[in-house]
Amino acid sequence: MSVGPEQYATTSNGDVQLSTWCGKHRVLPHLLPFKYRKTTPIEFLDAVVEGLDELPQTAATFTPAQMDDIDVRPAAGANIMTDMLGTLGAWKVDRSSSARWVNPNYVHLRKLDNMIESGDRREIVERCASYGTLTVADVAPRFGISEMGLRRWLTRKGITWSELRQEGITRLARTIHTASAWGHSELRYARVLPRPEGTIRSWVQKYARDVDFEPPADPSGKQWFMGGQVR
Repeated sequence: MSVGPEQYATTSNGDVQLSTWCGKHRVLPHLLPFKYRKTTPIEFLDAVVEGLDELPQTAATFTPAQMDDIDVRPAAGANIMTDMLGTLGAWKVDRSSSARWVNPNYVHLRKLDNMIESGDRREIVERCASYGTLTVADVAPRFGISEMGLRRWLTRKGITWSELRQEGITRLARTIHTASAWGHSELRYARVLPRPEGTIRSWVQKYARDVDFEPPADPSGKQWFMGGQVR
């Protein structure tokens, strides 16, 4: 589906922001292989997953720079990097150590108070839910608490994890279906994301193929699209 800027809210200059375009189509910007990107997100995630698998599980944190064959430049920009690694369940430890991230494969269930991103826990939890790839059981140990402990905290704070995650799953399914329409492998996405391959593919079927959703065309190169400038 190819549409022009009249379908979107535009800036004062008549341009369409990346976030606006993705919001219109309910897709995840950090996982879409726009042509203007030097490297596709899935190539970056492939390299990160391989690098994480080679780290000791006793390593609480990691830096992308310490992994072989990972070029962080294609993921330049705080939001893109944060969201791509967040999809795997990693978040930055703090602003003073911006290149260091919580290892999602870390095995020790001890509290990581000194490794939590400078944003508050609510911000981190809501972001984790919005990716669709993570469960409460995935996130709780990285705070050093039990799944039930995190669920009680969610209730106290009035955070509706299930609703946030359901929207994330829908956006993830649409994103993968769109990437497939752009010529990229759905199977490759399913294999690299932290959910069973069959689960990912069933989400794509249920929330993208079986509903009234037509993948949008890649707007890269369109004069009105700011995606090439907003990284």
